[in-house]
Amino acid sequence: MLAEIQRVTAEAKKHTEQFLRRAMDKHQSQLKQELSAKTRELEKVQKRLSDLDKLLQKAFEQLTLENLSETQFKALTGNYETDQQELTRRFGKLEQEIRSGKDTMLSADRFLAVVDRYTDIQKLTPEIVREFVEKIVIHERSEPHKKKNYTQEVDVYFNFVGKV
Repeated sequence: MLAEIQRVTAEAKKHTEQFLRRAMDKHQSQLKQELSAKTRELEKVQKRLSDLDKLLQKAFEQLTLENLSETQFKALTGNYETDQQELTRRFGKLEQEIRSGKDTMLSADRFLAVVDRYTDIQKLTPEIVREFVEKIVIHERSEPHKKKNYTQEVDVYFNFVGKV
């Protein structure tokens, strides 16, 4: 981890303009894909919520027309209402994730400010990790049945610039 942070900070200092351009392109395309997927999911949730509203209205109409008994109505609408509550929660969460994703759309200047604060990193501290690293993704190992001598891909996503 220390070596990776040292490599990225050295590259950012030495080739600032090229680093920013490459990091921005990579991070923004990745972020756009994530936002696009979340927007599509949000639209599906919105459509399902609309469909559930219509179904609840129809069930209520059938109850008022006495085509459904009270027991049938409760059984029918209970599942709809549960789905509606779960979808409403998911809708709110997706909206918040999309908003925060748009806010993050890249702040390379903020990353460079962090790089400038740490000129020569010799020891990895929790503070440095928090400043630089957004997340670490560890993939499955190449040969899961081997006990020794296997490879495992690790992706380090830096704050403000993503995977470099």
